[in-house]
Order: sequence, then C-alpha cells, then structure tokens
Amino acid sequence: MARKIETHKTYSVLDKNGRPQYPILGLKREVFSDLYHHFIRKSWMLVILAILAIFVSVNIIFTFLYMGCGDGITNAKTFSDYFFFSVQTLSTIGYGFMYPTNICSHSLVAVQSFLSILFVSSLTGIVFAKFSVPRAKIIFTKNAVVTHQGQDIYFKFRMSNTRANQILDAKLKVVLLKNEIQADGSGFRRIYDMNVLRDQIPIFSLSFTVQHLIDEKSPFFKETHESLVKKQAIIIITISGIDDTLSQTMVSRYIYDFQDIVWGADFKDVLLKDIEGNPYFDYKNFHILK
Repeated sequence: MARKIETHKTYSVLDKNGRPQYPILGLKREVFSDLYHHFIRKSWMLVILAILAIFVSVNIIFTFLYMGCGDGITNAKTFSDYFFFSVQTLSTIGYGFMYPTNICSHSLVAVQSFLSILFVSSLTGIVFAKFSVPRAKIIFTKNAVVTHQGQDIYFKFRMSNTRANQILDAKLKVVLLKNEIQADGSGFRRIYDMNVLRDQIPIFSLSFTVQHLIDEKSPFFKETHESLVKKQAIIIITISGIDDTLSQTMVSRYIYDFQDIVWGADFKDVLLKDIEGNPYFDYKNFHILK
C-alpha cells in the first residue's frame, strides 16, 4: 500500500522553482541594476502594475512642479488640471486647451517630453522581450513515487507538455542533492546524477513517465524516507528543448523534496481506451496514484 510518511515540519532548501527558501545573509542584491531582469521574470500582472505605478508617480511629481511655476499653464486651475496636462505631455498628446506660457513651464515640458521618449522606448523593449522569450508550459506530478516493477525498484515521476506545441530534442537531467558528513565531521551538500532509462525525447508533445532504476549504482540505493529526511534530500529535474513554433530553446525545472515522495505507489494510467477501443488521453488521472 502506498505510504507517505508524515514527520515533523522540515523546510526544503529550495522551492519548486529552485529558489532558495532560507534567509540569505551577506549578499547585497541591487534591484535597480537588475531591473530589466526583474521585469522579464515577473508575471504580466506585476509588470503592468509596476508600469502603472511609475506612470502615475511621474505625473504626480510633474503636477506639483507645474503648480510651482505659478500661472505657467494656461487654463490650468486645479490639481486635476495640472495632472492631466502632465499626462498629455508625457503621452505626447496636446489638445490645445492647456499649454505652457513661461520659461519654467516650458523647461518642465522639455524635460518631461524627453522622459516620455525614454519611458515609451523602455516599455516597448520590455513588452517585446516578454513576448519573445519562449516559456515552457510543462507540468509535473505533485508526487514522485518509489515502486516495484517485477524484481526491480524504480523512482518515477510524470511530466506533460500542456501547450499546443511540440518540444523537439528534449533533454532531461535528474540529480539528487543530500547532506553528507565528511571524515573530519564537517557537513557538505553533494550532488549525484540519477541516470534515467531515457534522458532524451525526440518529440515531447503530451505525457512522459521518467524512470530511474534503484540498484547498487543508484544514489537512492538503501535510502529510506527517514534517511532522506535526515539528509534534507531533494531531487532537481531540468528539461530543455526546442520550441517547434519559435525555433528557440526553452527550459523548465521542478523540484521534489523528501515530503513529495510516496513509497510503494504508482501512477494511474492517463492513456485510456473508449468502448470502441480508440485511445484517448485523460488528464484527470495525471496526479492520481494507485
């Protein structure tokens, strides 16, 4: 019978996307020097909210600057008038009702017009880059399993390409990370390659079950749930291939920790047949164990 042993609360070193979960000390990360990278990595919703916040903030700043120029803007009387004049200037829109009249307001318009060029060009580059970067849409089973097949024992997990494309020449890499004690008593974290039965897929379009034989050569040999907990073990999976639509390399990764491994279970079939004997793929069974 499948068993997923519950233990005391223990934190994994990395999350499912490979990012550290422990506090990082002594490393100063410059957000603004890596701003482009952050925009590319963040979700569309966060990027849109950030752009909107910058847009509103810049216009509010220039609103107060225009108000400080006295009567430098014709027909502008209230805060909203100055604000929307700033919006029109930043967006290079001019309706003719409000316009600058003194050197102070003219100078601010010149500065804001220059900033609008930088803003629009940067925004165009970020949007284009986010659209052009190929992103894999590969899902992995919530759990990995250790199961018997005949006389052999296998570590297994399942992955599926959920996008309506094909990943060509997909290459798979699976490694085990665990803590070990050296002869002098100091601890270190060692990486072991986990050789799978097939690490290259010519065409990855639907589902694929990855299998690692646990024998004397396997880093999983003689390991138990308790030993993996003690060693803070995690399994890292990376897959790369060529998107047949964009002809660009895409990558994906996933991490199983010791709490995700179910011993003595196997996956329910996803490739089934209807009453007429025609095969079909059932994603409802993708994560289900038997």
